[in-house]
Formats: sequence, structure tokens, C-alpha cells
Amino acid sequence: MTTSATLPLVPSVRRAHPNEAALLTDLALAAKAHWGYSPSFMAAAAAELTITASDISQYDIHVAVLLSPSEPSPPVGVYRLTPLAAADGDGFDGELSYLWVHPSRIRHGLGSLLWEDAMRRAAAAGVARLSVDADPHAEGFYVRMGAERYGEVPSRSVPGRMLPLMAVDVGRALAVIEERKKEKEKNAV
Repeated sequence: MTTSATLPLVPSVRRAHPNEAALLTDLALAAKAHWGYSPSFMAAAAAELTITASDISQYDIHVAVLLSPSEPSPPVGVYRLTPLAAADGDGFDGELSYLWVHPSRIRHGLGSLLWEDAMRRAAAAGVARLSVDADPHAEGFYVRMGAERYGEVPSRSVPGRMLPLMAVDVGRALAVIEERKKEKEKNAV
């Protein structure tokens, strides 16, 4: 017999709520710290990783939660998608400003879930090409999801540090998502 205590948690994505700002900032800081950055590095990056209630009200910020029979979990992942009014000089008409997953949930499919949600929302908003200023440790994830390294950009919080600039063709990213789903279904059989 299955009880509500043994039912699996179901991941879901929803819009962030302004009252979750502090929790989302803590999530972003924990996700960044997961990669072994020093306390001085984390202090330098803290302002850039801060998510405010105003940000949540103003921007397209979504969170991953785990649904249970009793109530959803607090957010365990977050991303911010910013469509641009017009394409910039590099042809980007949107930006994925960040995508963070709580360290306790890394490698549980939440990054892929958030990515898929972001790509579908980008396509619905008419965004064709996104930029992502990636943490070097996340570059491999973005490549697996269909992004390509386009260049480098300077860190906004650590002088002299360069970050991978990823280019995302939204249509290609959606095709990669479908390919990955088919491969997963094939391997499940």
C-alpha cells in the first residue's frame, strides 16, 4: 500500500513570489558556493547573486519546487529570463540572467526542468537567440542543453575574471530537449 509519506516528490516550475527574495538569494549563494569558491570570492559575488522582491516583481523569474501530497517544498531552483526589446549587436534578443539549483538537488533533473521551461517561455515571447553569462562550472551543462560558447565576458563582481558567454539558439535548444526526452524514453525501456 502506498501512503502519502511514500509518494514521490514531483518537480514543478512556477513564477517566483516577491516574499521569496531572501530564500532565492540564499539558494543562489549556496549554488555558487557549491563549486568551492573561497569566502572572499563569495563576498565579492554576493551583490550580483542577490535577488530582491523588486527583481521578482519586475522580471520573469521562475522557480522549481517539489510537490508533495501535503504541500510544495520551498524553491530548489531559480532562473531569470529577460527578453530584450530589440536584438543587440550580437543578435541576442534575450538573456538567461541566471539558472541556479540548490546543491542538494544538483543532478536530479531540476536544471533540465528549469532550462526547458525557460526555452519554452523564450519561444513563446518570440525570443530566437539568448545569451548566458555562465559560471565556468556550468558551461558543460549549457553545452549539453544545446548552447554554444560564443566568447567571454568580464565578471561583474570579480575584477579580471572572465566568464564563458554562451549563445543559445532557442529553436535548437528546444530540439535538443526533445532529443534528450526521446533518448531517455528509449533507455527506460
